[in-house]
Amino acid sequence: MWYSLHDNGAWDFVEFAEKQIKEKEWSPDAVVGYAKRNKLFKYTSSTTALSNRIDEGKTKVINLDLLLIKLRRSTKKRTTKKHKKGTGYEY
Repeated sequence: MWYSLHDNGAWDFVEFAEKQIKEKEWSPDAVVGYAKRNKLFKYTSSTTALSNRIDEGKTKVINLDLLLIKLRRSTKKRTTKKHKKGTGYEY
């Protein structure tokens, strides 16, 4: 759950997340996991909450930044082999 950003230091986490996503091209999941594992901040959000804030336009990161990260995966189409007539056993 997002708290008041200025009251409890959650703003520091948001700035950290923006920086990591923009400069190091981390995914929101990687940012949240890294911050929680290394206990960098008193308050961190969930991956879902961070993604929702990005979708709503409440951060400096936009969805286009995330799409550029996702496009690294292989984009090759998989083709299936068609059965050839006249091969195999015929009954």
